[in-house]
Amino acid sequence: MGYRKRTGCLAIAGALLASSAAVESAKLYRWVDDEGNIYYSDQVPPSEVEKERAVLDRHGMKVDEVEQAKSREQLLLEHQRHLELERLRKEQQRLIAEQEAKDRILLRTFGSEEDITLARDNRLNALDVNIQILKSNVQRAKDQLAYLQKQAANLERQGKKIDKGLAEDIDRFRTKLRVHYGDIIAKEQEKEAIFAEYGKGMERFRELKDIEEPVHTSEQDEKRLSSLLQNVYTCQNATICDQLWGAAEDYAKRHATTRMEIISDSIILSTPPHKPEDISITISRIETKDGDEVMLFMDLQCASSPSGKEFCASDKVAAIKQEFPRLMAAEAERIAANGR
Repeated sequence: MGYRKRTGCLAIAGALLASSAAVESAKLYRWVDDEGNIYYSDQVPPSEVEKERAVLDRHGMKVDEVEQAKSREQLLLEHQRHLELERLRKEQQRLIAEQEAKDRILLRTFGSEEDITLARDNRLNALDVNIQILKSNVQRAKDQLAYLQKQAANLERQGKKIDKGLAEDIDRFRTKLRVHYGDIIAKEQEKEAIFAEYGKGMERFRELKDIEEPVHTSEQDEKRLSSLLQNVYTCQNATICDQLWGAAEDYAKRHATTRMEIISDSIILSTPPHKPEDISITISRIETKDGDEVMLFMDLQCASSPSGKEFCASDKVAAIKQEFPRLMAAEAERIAANGR
């Protein structure tokens, strides 16, 4: 009898516990319909299952949240974003691997900063040899052009007509001169590209080696300060160069101390320098081989004597050289402002 009583009590206690757990686990949902009405229920109608809703406990406290079901367009957009994110991650991994490979090559190729500078300067020195050859070609073309111009001037003074062959020779050497100047500019631009390439390599090498001391410069770094590219003005288009030609002619007449020998639509040239403080100026209108750029290039020459070279290195001559690109830029701005 006592045993059955205890068993009954245990059964009743178990039922009460189960009932309490069921009550405790019961869920209440809260949601808002399309018209803004708020609903509470332990069941969500089929028409409302896609809506965002809060899950409440038996005390009415929020314990969870069910997000609103996404539309097909939203799911598609999320998928596209996921694909784009994966693409960016792969691209990032590719770039990292590429940089690591470049770093390994850089460290295997060069053991010190001096090695990098030496490799750079070897390439620059080779280009300098080419530039010197081109400068010699320029001087020969100038000398030949001066000789032909003198012949033409003598014929004009005698009242004679310049024959076709002489006129063609003059045009040919004018073209040669412009081509040589164009080649010099191209070589100088190639030198700048080498400076940039090895500059990046040097910067990365110093980062990898954790070097903080200043970079040691070489003779090539000093020569870079007098690059002929400083005498070049790149026009926005051929028409602008045409409009700047008059200002270029005025500049040459103001600063050249030798007689003006040629003034045409593509070249302005004064006679060669002879005295220690002579300044000879040549200005050429040059187009790149692909026709993408039109430039005005000013070449200033002093006498080849020691005193002439010393004069050419003076502040006075440096100021004359620096004036050319600034003058062309200011004139171009004035033309643009006047709408010409």
